[in-house]
Amino acid sequence: MDKELPGRIAVLRRPVSRARLEVTPWELRVIVPEGLGEEYAYRLIERHRGWIARKYAELRIALEEAERLELVDRPLHEFREAVRSLTRRYAEELGVEPGKVYIRRMTRRWGSCSSHGNINISSLARHLPDELIEYLVYHEVCHLVERNHGKRFWRLVARKFPNYGELRKKLLAYQVKLAMLGLLRL
Repeated sequence: MDKELPGRIAVLRRPVSRARLEVTPWELRVIVPEGLGEEYAYRLIERHRGWIARKYAELRIALEEAERLELVDRPLHEFREAVRSLTRRYAEELGVEPGKVYIRRMTRRWGSCSSHGNINISSLARHLPDELIEYLVYHEVCHLVERNHGKRFWRLVARKFPNYGELRKKLLAYQVKLAMLGLLRL
């Protein structure tokens, strides 16, 4: 490998139907279906070399930023109430009706919105600054209007958070910070 790509490569055979790549600041994981060998994994790496290099560069920047970040020490009950309040406010602004709001221990993502309109927010988000919590909740409420991450979705997000690109970079840095502390997986 070269310095544009992670130095460590882990090829993992799993009972999955499709191969996937996972890039972290420390390694490249290639998850392949059980019947496929390393040759397939290395062809996959070559085919997606540009994407891997971009993702790795993004993560290295996030790693540098993460080293300077301070986590917020917010009580879980206070965080839960803030999320529910923000969800109600943003749902009203967007004219949507969310289902239930759950605060869960999520190890791979900050939040999600189910097909039933339920909003899930990671309990680890309680360590984020207020602006990122607000963005995160708004992002998930926007999924009640637009289910995917297409152009219409990002235009909707930009109405309230025109700086969403920078906020996403900050979220990634916090994700790396929490991963460095062993609280979250990348």
